[in-house]
Amino acid sequence: MEAGARAIAKALEESVQQIVVLAPDRVSQDGAEVFDPFRRAVTQASRGREAPPGQLLNPLASKEMVIKFLVALHSEKKMYRRQVVAVVAVLLHEKLWLQSLLQIPGFPEHLPEDLRIIVEEEQKAQEEALQEEPEEGPEAEEAVGRRSSRCDRSVQQLAAARARLREIGFSASDDDSANDAFTTFNRAVLWVIQSPEQEDDELLSQMDEKDNVLEFLADFHDRKPKHRARITALAVRLLEFDTWREALESSSPSVSATLNALTGRSTKNASSVAVNLETAVELAASRGGVGALYLRMISAKGLSKESAFPFARATLRNTGSAQRTEAAHAEGNGEVLWASSAPFVFEVPHLDAELHVEILSSDVTGDQFLGSATFRVVDAPNGTGPKRISSSLSMGGELCCEVLFRSVSREDSGGAPGGYSGHRTGSVVAGLTAALWDLDSAKVEGGWIISGAKGEQHSGLVCPAGHPIDKRKEGMSWRQSLLHGDLRRCDLCGRSIQRQDTRWRCFHHCDFNVCERCYAEKS
Repeated sequence: MEAGARAIAKALEESVQQIVVLAPDRVSQDGAEVFDPFRRAVTQASRGREAPPGQLLNPLASKEMVIKFLVALHSEKKMYRRQVVAVVAVLLHEKLWLQSLLQIPGFPEHLPEDLRIIVEEEQKAQEEALQEEPEEGPEAEEAVGRRSSRCDRSVQQLAAARARLREIGFSASDDDSANDAFTTFNRAVLWVIQSPEQEDDELLSQMDEKDNVLEFLADFHDRKPKHRARITALAVRLLEFDTWREALESSSPSVSATLNALTGRSTKNASSVAVNLETAVELAASRGGVGALYLRMISAKGLSKESAFPFARATLRNTGSAQRTEAAHAEGNGEVLWASSAPFVFEVPHLDAELHVEILSSDVTGDQFLGSATFRVVDAPNGTGPKRISSSLSMGGELCCEVLFRSVSREDSGGAPGGYSGHRTGSVVAGLTAALWDLDSAKVEGGWIISGAKGEQHSGLVCPAGHPIDKRKEGMSWRQSLLHGDLRRCDLCGRSIQRQDTRWRCFHHCDFNVCERCYAEKS
């Protein structure tokens, strides 16, 4: 066993020992402190970088005591339910852990529903995998044939699942179709991860349209609270693969905020970000809109209900356009600060449009409503830079956010509704930017809103915020195409970048795109 694997194994053993010595009546007081190191060690083991997860998790002793502790913590600490579900999903993927749970009297019948769902799915997946195992002593050619047959089935199931998701446009808006698509994809993933064949893992790792799938899971999560346990278990399995984690890091801020909160992962932030609101106005004009609204959540104060990790969700009513922040820790006085929240940009279809902001707290059982505020877009500040505004929340307290509305001018619209004056900046925003913002240092430079301290400056090819352009993007995601159409332009030369073309960006979601030719010439 390599040094990295030995370190994880030691961390697992030490954290299990802490669980074993913890008295059952102390779970409420000390359970969280004991759980955190175990969760971190299980997460490291699940990634499979240093050793196969089973090699690290199966030798652990006292499995029944650990399971009972996790169930008790789930009951005692509502704020830890998501993380408990994620850990249980990893453990029960291993046969020995599932067998240990099934041997506990009253399990799984008396488990909470979200944990029982995971047990049932793992039982079904492992039974299906067992049926496909070859009999002992097969001839070499027969064994190869079985492996080939299993891989063929993996290919077929993943292809069928992806086709089903494409049929519904990777959207969870239609209840029945979304349920069917999720079930099909979930079964395909369970089939693949239960396979002993490395080729099957590669199929899932290299699957196309990961960003679209992640967007669907985030959308499904918001619309279907009763399925969150299944979504959590599925997300945990997918994010065991490096390629899926990379896809999540490259996804929109709302998607990453949703799935990171679901699986207990941390959100990667930048020290500064560049957003071009003028281009969002151009895009709105090209589609008959009246302007673009920039919104960045700051804080909520005086919340009437106690909640550990609230988040804010902003929706432009009657458009289906919604964005959410990450969950942030709430202080004892009911105040929450979204220090690293994503700035959002909405296309505004008409001047009567309303922006509705909800403050929520969620776990695997559903969302808790903490208050809301609504204001008309036409009443938002309109100028060169964002302005802070405050609004009373429906259940008491106050919401503070940073807002800027920029309307379409005759130049933008070409003198007529729906016109388009042509490419000026070439970059499109539509809400797909994320970073750690310093509100006091936000400024406007040549149409770009540069916010946050620039920090370390890089030489060579960089975005307006100073980040190196070194992230290769193979085309646009489904949602990007839905918002922008199938065309981008290079921010250096103005050359068209088709949806399927390669483009280059920084790693911090600044809305700055470089074509392959400019990258080769200037990087």
